[in-house]
Amino acid sequence: MSFTSTLDMISLYSKNDKKTGLSYMKKLMDSLNNPQDSLRFIHVAGTNGKGSIVSYVSNILTEQGYITGVYTSPHVERWNERIKVSNHEITEIEFSDLAFLIQNKVEELQKQKHGEPTMFEFLTAMAFLYFRNKGCEIVVLETGMGGRVDPTNIVSTTILSVITKISEDHISYLGNSVSTIAKEKAGIIKKRAPVVLYPQEYEIESVVKNHAENLGSTVLKADFEKIQHLEKRDNYQTFSYKEHSGLRIHMLGKHQLENASIAIEVVSTLSKLGYEVQSENIRKGLANTRWPGRTEVLNEKPLVILDGAHNLDGIKVLLSSLKAYFPKRNLIMIYGGAQNKDNEQMIEMIAKQAKTIYFIPYDHPTAASVETLMQIGTKYIENVFACSSIKQAIEESMHHSTEEDYVCVAGSLYYINQFKKIFTILTDLK
Repeated sequence: MSFTSTLDMISLYSKNDKKTGLSYMKKLMDSLNNPQDSLRFIHVAGTNGKGSIVSYVSNILTEQGYITGVYTSPHVERWNERIKVSNHEITEIEFSDLAFLIQNKVEELQKQKHGEPTMFEFLTAMAFLYFRNKGCEIVVLETGMGGRVDPTNIVSTTILSVITKISEDHISYLGNSVSTIAKEKAGIIKKRAPVVLYPQEYEIESVVKNHAENLGSTVLKADFEKIQHLEKRDNYQTFSYKEHSGLRIHMLGKHQLENASIAIEVVSTLSKLGYEVQSENIRKGLANTRWPGRTEVLNEKPLVILDGAHNLDGIKVLLSSLKAYFPKRNLIMIYGGAQNKDNEQMIEMIAKQAKTIYFIPYDHPTAASVETLMQIGTKYIENVFACSSIKQAIEESMHHSTEEDYVCVAGSLYYINQFKKIFTILTDLK
């Protein structure tokens, strides 16, 4: 089966993605002899920051020499990036071979009247099998949108859980309040396995702590007051956290200093569990971390920044970071939103800070129409434009950008790859 055919086959299961519960996942993993049971996991749940924290932690562990599995979603540029071992993506051949094996098991389960998997269940099963085959010593595992009934929560050998920043994103799936969502996210916590918690509002922290306490699990909270911001540049920043000084990361914004600090707490906790992690490898792992679409600098003159912020909290954090980094520059925003997000509030926030907004269409079933975005945008800002394509938005924004301006692209993770490809072609032509 070709790689393209494999992706087409897996994508067909996206029609089942509203299915919930772990019953099918248990049957599927039983049919594969439960490869996840031979692995050890750092399990990460939350609304924002999961991907960055997973990347920081896995890079540190890889620098230390551990065979480190990484499972993330969604992919930004390639399907392969969802499944990695020690910073190497699964190859297209490996991906297709595993998918063929999983598909055979799925067909057997269908004959037994057990139904079909979701696309995420299918990919998660592939990841567990791949990590076992590669002899991973530790796996950094990111949940999908949930926690308690997320397919990744089939695991029982978690050595450490991480709860990142929680907000009301995915409220239609997980509950009607942040406390309900927090309870779902806390569902990944396992008995007597420590929890590293991102500091946040009392209501959320109390839910997580109570759940952990009932399981005999210790909660360790990062102390963001111990972060000392040393240097800001357009493409990196340096900081110190507790006893770790002069650290460098290449993702911008205060929130990335916080995410990196969470990662330090994670590996520090691991060291107390018997996993050796040297301070020099913490330094190297952080410095070597790159994560596409997380305050990513695409161009320096004019300055163009790409960010995957796609919910209220993400946009709020992004705007705060941009204001702190570029207080004397004017923001030109390129925005493509999704139908199931609160575009009204996000655009209103952007309009308070932006000089101009360009709305764009992109190729995804959930993409909000430019017409809908314009109806919102015109209520809050005068300089707002409807673009017929991503290409037009790039050309217009860069043409009208001066040294006093910068361009930021945000609104959805689903068009980051499209944007980068078009941007690369246009800039290579110049």
